[in-house]
Amino acid sequence: HLCGMFRNLGEVLIACHLPDDYARVHARMEHHGDSPSRAVNTVLGFQYEELGAETCRQWGMPEAVVQGIRASATSAATQVASITAFSHDLTNALYRRSGAGSDLQFDVDAVLERHASRIKLTRDQVRDVVEVALTDTRELFINARVSIDALRLRELRDAAHDAFGVAMTPTAEWAVVDPDGADSTAPFALRNRLWQDVVNVIDPGSGTDVSSVMLLALEAMLRGGPFDRAVVALLNGDRTRLSARAGLGVNVEALVARFDFPMTARGGPIAAALRQSAPVYLPVDRAMNLVELRWTLSSGIGQFGVMPLVVSDIVIGCFYVDRLVTDPVPDSETLQYAGALVQQVVAAIDARRQATTQLDAAAKGALVLRVLRGEPLAVVACEAKVTVGQLESWRDAFLEGAASRLAEQ
Repeated sequence: HLCGMFRNLGEVLIACHLPDDYARVHARMEHHGDSPSRAVNTVLGFQYEELGAETCRQWGMPEAVVQGIRASATSAATQVASITAFSHDLTNALYRRSGAGSDLQFDVDAVLERHASRIKLTRDQVRDVVEVALTDTRELFINARVSIDALRLRELRDAAHDAFGVAMTPTAEWAVVDPDGADSTAPFALRNRLWQDVVNVIDPGSGTDVSSVMLLALEAMLRGGPFDRAVVALLNGDRTRLSARAGLGVNVEALVARFDFPMTARGGPIAAALRQSAPVYLPVDRAMNLVELRWTLSSGIGQFGVMPLVVSDIVIGCFYVDRLVTDPVPDSETLQYAGALVQQVVAAIDARRQATTQLDAAAKGALVLRVLRGEPLAVVACEAKVTVGQLESWRDAFLEGAASRLAEQ
């Protein structure tokens, strides 16, 4: 993937920093009929690949990346280089030779023939790869909240259609590409995949700790919402403060740094919402009051939601989501989806607590002895599927008990 990303580095650098020269290269190809290689060499005196390779060496990039930049169908030192060269040629065949009179099908077949000795893919397999790439590209722009021209996406789809002679992606799925448009921008298939990622780690047997489960839920909320930011926050030991533990999204580092509220009237809207022990999204559930309006204005957001984490009838923290704009607001399905993700995190916490209580004294003692013999605390905790804090408390209790018994001797 890294090799593919950097394959066109030299061309990107020229296009970005020497746009006039880049335009002259394309003018020679269009008006003089020069091949890309000849046009580049005439204008620049070197090839894009030479610039890209030297730049990567100066940056200290792995040699595999340099080899990928220089690789071709007939000169590829490794399988990774062969894959990179094939991908580059296929992309050119599909999307960079689509002018009038070009034969896309011939280009694709020619690419397959040139790379046949190293790339063992059939035409149908390559078509499937291209279809997945088109879908993933659309999802990438949507979830990165970058607007992209719907016409351009359809042109890419149509070019692939012309190359392979079959429909690549239903037109309806490509209609919505503006991340600030309707909240239907998160496809059902994407939500379902993100949801399944969280469900797969609920059971303690998955080996995933609670913090990782929370991060997966954050990602599922952010990408499947869509929201601009998502934060998970937990109450401290005496339940007097709520502090962020992790977050994802736009400028979330600054939000996490200031996401620390006393659980009093001075805690503002977040603390007030959490004290209600029920999820709320404003202004969907109700209009904001004056305090909430002032807080959103000072925070530079247009809407926000607080979804409490309630374990065994005790609030231990919350998930927070927001959007920087006031409109549009999430639809009911989006809010239900986010709330259901919170419940999956609660289920994961419950499952791990139950697994911990099932350990008898002998099992706990055996774990403590492993730690006392020098095994890393985190490793033992991970293997036993308990938290480091729980294992530390058992170790302390074990040592206190041992000291007490020694004092009696």
